[in-house]
Amino acid sequence: MPPEENGSNNNGSSNGNGTNSWIMYQRLVLAEMERHNEDICTLKKDQNTQRTDFEVLKAKILAYGLIGGTAAGLITSAIIQLILHFIIKATGTS
Repeated sequence: MPPEENGSNNNGSSNGNGTNSWIMYQRLVLAEMERHNEDICTLKKDQNTQRTDFEVLKAKILAYGLIGGTAAGLITSAIIQLILHFIIKATGTS
């Protein structure tokens, strides 16, 4: 809380309490700003780590989807060939 809201005077009276209060308040505000800056830097690092993890997961999902789609296509193709083989064998045509 600024000194003037704290009941201190801010006119630099002869005892200097108002000026000292403002200097102390300045230091407090600067210290808080530095602390918040450190917190923001930490959050940015965490966000970058999470973004990287997300990209890795997207790559894995893409790979698994590709493998699964290929496997499904191959299995479907094999089943259709078996069905056609049995149909051709049953009808006796070549």
